[in-house]
Amino acid sequence: MDDVRKNAQERAARLSSLPVGSSFESERQKQKAELVRQIDELKSLEPPVTVFFEQENLDTVLQTSGIILFVLAMVAEEESHTKIA
Repeated sequence: MDDVRKNAQERAARLSSLPVGSSFESERQKQKAELVRQIDELKSLEPPVTVFFEQENLDTVLQTSGIILFVLAMVAEEESHTKIA
């Protein structure tokens, strides 16, 4: 469990530190998908482990936070497509 938590924290840190640019967009998308997968994996553990995003004030234990994270990811993806085009 500690390995999963550490891996999720490392991926979140790398995702936020990647520079914006078309050459990095595919890596960002892969990391976003992996981070969401890891959050889901943490939530499925017994007892569930939640992730709190301080900057966005989102806690993955709340269903509304999951929806907000999904929307934020979709907006970020759309922005990356419009910047590339």
